[in-house]
Amino acid sequence: MKIPRIRNGLGSNTIHLNSDKNEQFILKNCVKYLQRHFKRYPSFDNETLKIIVWTLWQETELIFKFLTDEMDKMQKAQFKEELYEIEYETDDYTDFISRIVKNMNSSRRNRFARQIINLLDNRYRCPGYRGKAEIEKNVSALKKMFNLTEQEVEFIVFLFILTVYENPQDFFVTYLTCNKIVGRKYLANILGLSKVEVNDILTGTLKKIGFFEMDRFDLQVEDDFLGLFQNPSDQKYSQQFYIKIPHGSVPLDHYFISKDEINHILGLLEKKPKTSTHILLYGPPGTGKTSFVYSLADRLGIPAYEIVRDEANITRNRRAAILACLNMTNTGKGSLIVLDEADNLLNTKFSYFIRGETQDKGWLNELLEKPDTRMIWITNSIGGIEESVLRRFAFSLHFKPFNRRQRSQLWENILHRNKANKFFSPSDVTAFAKKHKVNAGVIDLAVKKSVEMHPGSKTKFQRTVELVLEAHETLSNNG
Repeated sequence: MKIPRIRNGLGSNTIHLNSDKNEQFILKNCVKYLQRHFKRYPSFDNETLKIIVWTLWQETELIFKFLTDEMDKMQKAQFKEELYEIEYETDDYTDFISRIVKNMNSSRRNRFARQIINLLDNRYRCPGYRGKAEIEKNVSALKKMFNLTEQEVEFIVFLFILTVYENPQDFFVTYLTCNKIVGRKYLANILGLSKVEVNDILTGTLKKIGFFEMDRFDLQVEDDFLGLFQNPSDQKYSQQFYIKIPHGSVPLDHYFISKDEINHILGLLEKKPKTSTHILLYGPPGTGKTSFVYSLADRLGIPAYEIVRDEANITRNRRAAILACLNMTNTGKGSLIVLDEADNLLNTKFSYFIRGETQDKGWLNELLEKPDTRMIWITNSIGGIEESVLRRFAFSLHFKPFNRRQRSQLWENILHRNKANKFFSPSDVTAFAKKHKVNAGVIDLAVKKSVEMHPGSKTKFQRTVELVLEAHETLSNNG
């Protein structure tokens, strides 16, 4: 007897045998989860039957053949007629199967359970594709980026499926409540892990970087990470988390920092350490902390990366970015990692009252003691940093606001370096230093661009410089 197909009743994301590798990879994993669950907790309630039919959609004819092989001619005709009447209704479809199963004696029901297990086993052994799906490659990249264990990899694949496909979400979360304590035994069994391993995952790296959302309603990948499953490029992965530091434009001896301090910092950072080396730069905005770091990186000549800061500057996102940068760039001879505007990570005392975030001091202290690590932290204020954090920095440097004499000296150094002294008299330097309270990098860029434009006179040159400085000051003050 030819069984009519359900065209769209099993959900808009039904996976077919001729689907692409990614969908077949998803289906193979769903089969694996259902195998584990059904073998331990066999049931033929409507919810379980619905996920069985969704997963074994290509084998529905074999299922119905089993259901009808002991029917007489009249029963089979009635069976076929009812199927055609409910062809497009998923719930009615599974209700119909459920009624048949309920009328079976225990012996036949047990045979039917074994039939389902055999179909799942066969489906798992024949995934329908060769090689690796793109999602598998991306998961491998995620594993490397966040240094995940095999158990954590198993969990993130499960999370991705729940996030993208409605039917698994309905069964594993809504019905089995794998997102709640009462459903934890199901979650452990589905993933093939012990309860201790599941607990380690739920409180470990993925939790600390905010990779997933798990509450009384949901268990899914956070939106910020969902795109990582769909993008196979390591380079595009990294751009979300860290970028290469630009070349420093100001020589180190142009900063108002003693040679001893500069040489000490260079000595700390020139080689990958066996222990951890963290340096703290602190002071008000506009004092040259960031441009000093760029100049340091230039002098050191080592790979240097800056952690990307999103608009919200959310702590969990920056944790993820730090972890990714360390795992992807700190191999071999290592790299220098720079964390600008690090106030939200370091100022743990008042984080909840200021930003509504609870900081994980244990995670922070663990990072500050991580071997083979070189990091520079830049912050405006140290008032909220606890002593247990401060004592873990190998060196710190306070950047004070420039006084007028220092700014004048800075102008003279930059003008000399760019061969633009002829455009500024000593009184002009004093006037510009008094009027424009900007850092060395901004001054250097303004002078450089003015030199490139080849102004014909001192007046035009100074006006060009002033336009750039005024534009920067307006930009810094949000227009």
